[in-house]
Amino acid sequence: MDILNPSPHYGFHTHKITADLLENNINEPKKVEVTSEYASFEQALAYFCRYVNIKDCSDYFPNINQLKLFE
Repeated sequence: MDILNPSPHYGFHTHKITADLLENNINEPKKVEVTSEYASFEQALAYFCRYVNIKDCSDYFPNINQLKLFE
């Protein structure tokens, strides 16, 4: 990780915001973590829906749970 640029924008990662930041009116996610949970936008969207517990996400994203043959 680059000391001058702590955000790891070289791979798949998540940006998370904490309750403390929100309570202090800071709306920029400061916590960045490299992840191996997904390797595409579609997988990241499915991960996000599971992570925040969105019910019936397939109503809004019909192919979200469909597995790709070559992934």
